[in-house]
Amino acid sequence: MNTSCDPKTPERRTQARGRIRRELMVQAAKNLLETRSISTIKMVDVARVVQIPIGSAYHLFPDLDAIWLAVVCDFEAELHAWQSETSIGDAQSWQDIVARYIRHGAAFFGKSPAATQLMLGPFSPPSIKLKDRDNDYAIALLLLSRVSTKFRLANLDDLPHAFFHAIEIADVFFSLSIIRHDRIMPYYVVEATRAAVAYLEVYLPSVLSLETRTVDIISSK
Repeated sequence: MNTSCDPKTPERRTQARGRIRRELMVQAAKNLLETRSISTIKMVDVARVVQIPIGSAYHLFPDLDAIWLAVVCDFEAELHAWQSETSIGDAQSWQDIVARYIRHGAAFFGKSPAATQLMLGPFSPPSIKLKDRDNDYAIALLLLSRVSTKFRLANLDDLPHAFFHAIEIADVFFSLSIIRHDRIMPYYVVEATRAAVAYLEVYLPSVLSLETRTVDIISSK
C-alpha cells in the first residue's frame, strides 16, 4: 500500500511540524513588529520567541527577508479584504469613492503598527517594498472596479495603470507621514486624497454619469 498520503507516516508528521513551525515564526515576527523597529529584529529574535534552535529557523526560512515576505503576504490579504468592505453605496462622485478608499486604507494601517512598518516604513527591505507594489496594483484594480459599478467609465486601456499610480501617490504621503510622525496623520490623509484625485482627473472627467449596469474590467498588468 502506498503510504505517501497517510498523515500518520513520519514524513507527513515531519512536514506538518515544519508547517506549524513556519506559521509560528511568521506570527512571532508579526508580534515583534508591533513593539520593535524592524531594523532591530534579527533571525535569532524570531527563533527565540518560537523557542527553536537558530539552525532550525534557518532550515525553515533561508533568511529574515523570507520571513518578512511571508508576513507581508498575510498583510496584503488582510488589506485587500479590508478595502473590499469600503462602503460606496451613497457615494455622490468617483472622487468620493477614492477618498473613502484612502481613508479606509489609512484606518487599516492605524490599527496595525506591524503592517505600517513593513509596508510603509523607511526600514522595510527593498524586496518587500517591491512585493508591495504588486499588492498596490491589486488594490488599484479593486478601486477601479468599485468606481465602475457606480459610474460609467470609458474603456480606456490605461485606466488600470492610472489607478495604480494614484494608489502609489497616496502611499508616498502615507510613508512621508510615517517618517515624520511614526504614524499616518490626518493631514497626510487629506493630502494623499487631494494628490490622488488630482492625478486621476487627468484621465477622468470631473463628473461621471451614474452606471446602470455592472461593468467588469479585465486587464493584465
